Amino acid sequence: EKYDFRETSFSRPALPPVLVKIAPDVSPETLQGVATVVRDTKVDGVIISNTTIRRDFGFEHKNLQERGGLSGRPLKEMSTKVIGDFYKLTNGEIPIVGVGGVSSG
Repeated sequence: EKYDFRETSFSRPALPPVLVKIAPDVSPETLQGVATVVRDTKVDGVIISNTTIRRDFGFEHKNLQERGGLSGRPLKEMSTKVIGDFYKLTNGEIPIVGVGGVSSG
């Protein structure tokens, strides 16, 4: 059964959904742990990827050594894999917002 974020109870005000953000750099063991906690705590969903701290993508760019998270095309494969792995770990029962790896908009 899918959760309807618009549902509310007359006894309490509607609360915004709680989403957990997961980096694409997380190890398989950590992803499994996050999946377990998300299921057990009834978190409303997850946001997966966004940016990475990795820089070992095998190409050069003038901004590659800047501090902070890297986004865009270099993340596409990594982001897609983490989204797929999380989906499998949760049997598709947790809503996933996939971000990162976007190279055009």
